[in-house]
Amino acid sequence: MAFATREGTRIGVRLESSPFDGREGTAAFAEAGGFIVEVSDAPAFEALVAAHEVSVHALGHTQAEYAFVFGGVTRALDALHETWSAPLRDFYAPAGAA
Repeated sequence: MAFATREGTRIGVRLESSPFDGREGTAAFAEAGGFIVEVSDAPAFEALVAAHEVSVHALGHTQAEYAFVFGGVTRALDALHETWSAPLRDFYAPAGAA
């Protein structure tokens, strides 16, 4: 989601600890369906979740700095985007492009 903001209002991500941190074979890495949602009204979202008896875990928060922060480590999202997209650019380059 942070990469999608690269060309407009740049939003970084600060991940929080999770009840699944450090536990192998837990639901954190399961292949069951799930969703990541970004909300602007946390109390309203929490009320909706409670009304539908849905289990949720906060993963983190957006931030003004265009960086990815996790476990005390900060990385610039521009550098991460370049690392992620470079192989894709080469793979999807138009035929005959150099």
